[in-house]
Amino acid sequence: MKEAPGTRDYDWWLLAILATICLLGLIEIYSATKGSSLAGMHMRQVRWLVIGFVAMFALPASTII
Repeated sequence: MKEAPGTRDYDWWLLAILATICLLGLIEIYSATKGSSLAGMHMRQVRWLVIGFVAMFALPASTII
């Protein structure tokens, strides 16, 4: 049986690029909805991003493949 992946097993450059793209998306949502009836929608996106990142790290890669 394989061991759980350690921190050395992650592609940190890929995760940094992913986080940067997510941050840019949040900025876009914030700027597009600021001052409108949809103001605050960026916080909903933050919640989904946190759920996604937690699930990404919580689920071992072997269960996905």
